[in-house]
Amino acid sequence: MTIKNYNFKVFRNIKKNPRLSINNYRKKISDQPGRILAVTFFSPMIAYKGYSYQDPFLLTFASILFTWDLYWIMSKPSVKILDE
Repeated sequence: MTIKNYNFKVFRNIKKNPRLSINNYRKKISDQPGRILAVTFFSPMIAYKGYSYQDPFLLTFASILFTWDLYWIMSKPSVKILDE
C-alpha cells in the first residue's frame, strides 16, 4: 500500500465517521521499528566503532542506547494499524 493510497483511506474514513480525526490515526503510530533498528543495527555499529577507535564515549553511548531502547521494547507493546 502506497502512502498516497493510505492517506486517501484515512481521509475517506474520517468523512464517513465525523467523530474520527487525523489525530486518532497519528496516535496509533509508534516508534517501535526505530527502536528495533537502534538495538539491532545502530548500537552494535557504534560499539564497534568505539572499540576500533578506542573511544570510551562511543562505547558508553552505545551501551546506554542499547539498554534504553531494549527496555522500552520489552516494556511497551507495539501498536498495530489494522487495515479494513
